[in-house]
Amino acid sequence: MSKFKMKLKLTGLEIEVEGNREDIPLMTQNIGSQFAGLLEPAANVVEGESPSPRKVTNDAMPASQVESKPRPSRKKRNGGGGGGGSRSTLEIKPDHELWGVPTQDWTGTDKSIWLLQVLAGNGHTDGGTANEISTLFNEHFLTAGKLSRQNVDTLLRKVANGSEALVVRSNNGKFSLTQKGLARAATLVSEVKPKAEV
Repeated sequence: MSKFKMKLKLTGLEIEVEGNREDIPLMTQNIGSQFAGLLEPAANVVEGESPSPRKVTNDAMPASQVESKPRPSRKKRNGGGGGGGSRSTLEIKPDHELWGVPTQDWTGTDKSIWLLQVLAGNGHTDGGTANEISTLFNEHFLTAGKLSRQNVDTLLRKVANGSEALVVRSNNGKFSLTQKGLARAATLVSEVKPKAEV
């Protein structure tokens, strides 16, 4: 059995491909053929055959002749949690002088409790669903960190139990503040509310 050694060094190989998604299979096939063409002469040397001129075939169809198939549209997933959609049905007017602005170092629970207080101050005393809370927060206070509906729902459910509950959850999925929750919200507001100049 005879031994052989082959070394293939591609210095500075750069491949830049531009096109449409429909062209990807065609492009990968052509690039694969080109690499196979690089290795084929080395295989002939190992087998002891003289390299024959390579017949170049281009079975590929130009992209301009390929018909574009319409792509099916994806369904949007509903966030669930008592109300869907990307915009909240609740409207608020964030009054920074009255409520302050939430900070990034607050927990998701604190952000949600603070926003429930702002909702109550804007006439929404029945509170809001996890979806409404997260959507409103992200619309108006995204710089304080994004809230996801799932996290809001999980966090508020944790503080909705027992004698120390900060929120209650109604049958329609809306969270609202308890007396202890109102006290916690007042503390949060006092932390971020602008101080009056004397």
